[in-house]
Amino acid sequence: MRSDRRRGDGFTLVEVLVALAIGGLVVLMAHRAFGAAEGSAGFRGGEGRIVFGAWRNGALDSVELAVRDGRLVAATASDTVRLMRSTGFAAEYLLEPGANARWMKGWQSPVSAPLAVRLRIARGDSSGVVDTLLLAIGPRG
Repeated sequence: MRSDRRRGDGFTLVEVLVALAIGGLVVLMAHRAFGAAEGSAGFRGGEGRIVFGAWRNGALDSVELAVRDGRLVAATASDTVRLMRSTGFAAEYLLEPGANARWMKGWQSPVSAPLAVRLRIARGDSSGVVDTLLLAIGPRG
């Protein structure tokens, strides 16, 4: 019995090993690229502190919104911007749009932000006034 198989059919072991090595390198590079972005670009928020990633001067930077020394501040590793006098704030996070929208007390995701953030900021004076800010972030994609 004679085999009619031609030499060009199928893959050699060397070709399969080269393809696996290239695929492994692509997966490793993607993991490193997305892993670096994930560490600083995630969105974490509780009732009195929010940390998120923002592009600044062409680089991704981590920004923290919190109350420090009686002021609401936005802080990065190198800068702090004082926004207003405040004794504290409560944040809630919109999970989904609609008439029966659910607001969550916390949010933590390395890949997405909530649709909106509602901040109730207590002013730092004796008036007892609480300002409410609604920050629309937009749909997740």
